[in-house]
Amino acid sequence: QLGYDFTKTEAKRSGLLSDGPVLHVVASVFSAFLASTMSAPCDLVMTRYQAAPILGRHYAGLGDCVRQVYREGGVREFYRGWAPLFLRLAPLWMFNMPLYEACRRMFGLSYLN
Repeated sequence: QLGYDFTKTEAKRSGLLSDGPVLHVVASVFSAFLASTMSAPCDLVMTRYQAAPILGRHYAGLGDCVRQVYREGGVREFYRGWAPLFLRLAPLWMFNMPLYEACRRMFGLSYLN
């Protein structure tokens, strides 16, 4: 939620968007972008490590898996599959975060200043 709150706060502070559904959706998409970007390398390494026996590969450990992924394609290889990850997260967060905001308003909860 760090990306969501940051985007929302900065957009309101700079006057780009006022608080409302449009701001919540924009902040949600940006948050999904950050989450996808930050988690893609770990997701790829975990998937490769777990699928190694099926793919006929052998890794001595997670560090070895990271080294082999890097040797195969450099830093860009760690972001392979980024788009499906983003496309999975963005719709979820576009629904979840505005719903969260609506619930906060419904129950009369405000943010700390």
